[in-house]
Amino acid sequence: MSLLQSLGIDNTVILQFIIAAFSLAVLSAFVFSPFQKAYSERIKNTHGNVADSEEVLEKIQILKLNYESRLKELNKEINNIFEDQKKIALSEQIKTLEEIRKQIERNKSNFEDQLIKVRAKYEADKENMVSALSLQIFDRLISKG
Repeated sequence: MSLLQSLGIDNTVILQFIIAAFSLAVLSAFVFSPFQKAYSERIKNTHGNVADSEEVLEKIQILKLNYESRLKELNKEINNIFEDQKKIALSEQIKTLEEIRKQIERNKSNFEDQLIKVRAKYEADKENMVSALSLQIFDRLISKG
């Protein structure tokens, strides 16, 4: 004991030790245990959330691949429809142009026929006018002479 007293430790050491042990027990029961339980639950949830997140990411990746493949298919379908409609429009345009060309040829033919008729009438009128004019000139020359 003299050694303890020379170190400055007195009889209250045992009492201090008991108080510390009691404080440790109370803190363990009311603070450390609930904290440990909450910490363990948080770790468990975090690991569970990580696993759930990884599953969700895998599902997202699969859905993304499905979406991209479906998008490519739809794009091909759209391009096919566009090309088909383009071909249809082109064939209709060609038909319309052919009809217009035929109509132009018919009109040209009609105009040529009309031109021939007008020329023939003009030639006939010219002949009639020349003969009438010749007769008038002849009559005037005879009547003067």
